Order: sequence, then structure tokens, then C-alpha cells
Amino acid sequence: MLLPVLHYMQSLGLNRITYEECDALKDESISSHRAWVTAGKPHDGAIAIAMRKAKYAYKHALKRKRCQEHNTFTNELHEALLEKDFSTFWKT
Repeated sequence: MLLPVLHYMQSLGLNRITYEECDALKDESISSHRAWVTAGKPHDGAIAIAMRKAKYAYKHALKRKRCQEHNTFTNELHEALLEKDFSTFWKT
């Protein structure tokens, strides 16, 4: 099931890992992670909270985008099946 979705996404010019719409969140996540590493990788505090918040915001955006792409694929498949002429299919 996953392979057709990946091929469909590639045909649309979408990479399965990164999306242009998520670039800002990715940059935010990377910069907050670098700040966290520079601060000595604290387990709690404002820097650790900011790092986790940016990380999960980026992951959530990717997950939401993947689900949206999957739903688009599923909806298009459903529409194609609805438009199919089954009576001529069985006559041939």
C-alpha cells in the first residue's frame, strides 16, 4: 500500500521526507537543536522546552502533510473508481 503512494508523490514532485511548506519549521527545529547542544544539552529549562516544542511541531507538520497526501491519493482513486464504466468492462 505504501509503495503506490510513494510513486504517486514522486510523480507530483514531492519528496517523501521533506516538503517545501515545512521548511520553516525544519529550520526552527535545527536552530533550536543547535542552541540546545551549545547550552550543554540540558534536560529541562527554557532551552530544552524550546527544542522539544520545535522538534514536535516539525514532526507534527510532516505527519499532517503525509496524511494529507495519502488522503489525496485515496480520494483520487475513489473518484477514478466511481467514473469507471463497469458495464463495458464486463462486455469485453
